Amino acid sequence: MFKSAETLSELSAVEDRLPGLFFTKEDSSLAQLNRSFPDFLGRPFEDWVRILAARKGGSILEVGGGPNQVAAREIMARYPGAHFTAIERRPLSDEAAADLSGHLDNFRYHQAGFSEAGDLLDENAYRLIFAHNVVEHLPNPFYFVEEAHNRYLRLGGLLFVNNIPVYQDVWEKVRDHLEKREYRLNWSTTMPESVKAKKGIISVNLAMERAMPVSFPVREGDRFMTDFYGHPMATREFFYQNPQS
Repeated sequence: MFKSAETLSELSAVEDRLPGLFFTKEDSSLAQLNRSFPDFLGRPFEDWVRILAARKGGSILEVGGGPNQVAAREIMARYPGAHFTAIERRPLSDEAAADLSGHLDNFRYHQAGFSEAGDLLDENAYRLIFAHNVVEHLPNPFYFVEEAHNRYLRLGGLLFVNNIPVYQDVWEKVRDHLEKREYRLNWSTTMPESVKAKKGIISVNLAMERAMPVSFPVREGDRFMTDFYGHPMATREFFYQNPQS
């Protein structure tokens, strides 16, 4: 597994340098999320929100979401019995606060980065976790997937993440690793703009159920991983752990 202290330290450093980071686009309605996330077991993201929000202990966690909390407001309006937690670096907007004021018992907002989640979020507690247009900004996207899946998602819960930037050949190894171990998941890929495509980088969108812990045992060479602006973020070694076997 990744060394949490080192990885969280790196993540925290990036968050501190980018305090105004727009983690999630402001058009993140459920309709937009349906287009961004792959289906799971033939059902779109919106269907899973409805199904999981209705279950006892139907806690939902969004990482990012923006100060306007577009998805949270839509979900709480449709499913007022749901328990929704948001973690976002920027303060909640006045408009969102007013709109969510009727759901104070079921809505929690943490103004923090994911590196601080361990002190704020309940472990093994969430039936649904999602992050829309978030992980491409983080120093280690697959570490985020591991932490969200293994630490915060409850057994049988679902994780939806989009825009995971990764070299295509590395993703093929990760995909084969996951499929051989029979994780319950679905994925799709999109091609980012030409500057990243020329570097061999694709964008992976992932839907995954927690049935057992997940890890990404891949280690690659000394080429640089870049963000979606083409700027180097770290060597590939930083992104992937040593093989376990």
